[in-house]
Amino acid sequence: MKLVSFTVCPYVQRAVFALEEKGARYDVQYIDLDRKPEWFLALSPRGKVPILVLDDGVVLFESQAICEFLDETLGEPLASRDPSRRARERAWFAFSGEDLFVPLYQLEVATTAEAVETRRQALTKALTRLEREMEGRTWLSGDGSAFGLADVAMLPAFTRIAHHAERDGLDVLADLPAVGAWSARLLARPAAARSIPATWERDLRAMMARHGSVLAGC
Repeated sequence: MKLVSFTVCPYVQRAVFALEEKGARYDVQYIDLDRKPEWFLALSPRGKVPILVLDDGVVLFESQAICEFLDETLGEPLASRDPSRRARERAWFAFSGEDLFVPLYQLEVATTAEAVETRRQALTKALTRLEREMEGRTWLSGDGSAFGLADVAMLPAFTRIAHHAERDGLDVLADLPAVGAWSARLLARPAAARSIPATWERDLRAMMARHGSVLAGC
């Protein structure tokens, strides 16, 4: 199977994380989202990455659907079998995108110090909510005792948060010990490192610079 990708897309990263955690055999094809090829637009119903092209030609889109498909078809399941816990795991996928990925992107492309602070506050609010959830837990998924799909959903946010803490001095986890420890566990997984393309940092900083980002020194 083949994953069509853009190097700095968080939704792609979590699909790659799932592929790696499941030990899948796959190829990656990178595209330029500013110049989307016609073949890609013909395959992707929303014109967005990731898409996963299966060996039989079936095209899957939306990172959550891809992660769930991989979980259901490869190896031991990461998803909870309990219906209510499984429903909460699906809800955390939505939370990760709307409450973490969006403010992180807005922070990365912010062109004023005031805009950076506004996005930092939005991000901190979401992370504080997660701090309450993670108290007494090892993982976000299921009953908190085992790594699972909800944790897969969150990895890209913590990849970026760790980058901005180290590169830009923006440490939003300093006062959130439970989330900080969980983030460290996630980032320490071998599959997490393999989910990050070799050019990820360079491409992220270039994207920020193109937008005139304060954090990029523009």
